[in-house]
Amino acid sequence: MHYKIKQGLFCASALLVTTSAIAHPSREHQQGVVDGLWHLLTQPDHLLMLLAGLAVVLYTKRRLTTVRQSQRIKDE
Repeated sequence: MHYKIKQGLFCASALLVTTSAIAHPSREHQQGVVDGLWHLLTQPDHLLMLLAGLAVVLYTKRRLTTVRQSQRIKDE
């Protein structure tokens, strides 16, 4: 139970980090969806935040898969 709570909080923090890459303090980038997406994908700081969030999610998914497989082997 403790492990699931820890993994859930880890994933939630990864999503919060990723969404902070979308936020922008200035109003100069509100030309439209395509311009906003282009800005998000071309700025290094935004890309790093998105990649960090993606890495955390992928790591957590892989870790959970490994734990489930080891648990399945232990049950057999």
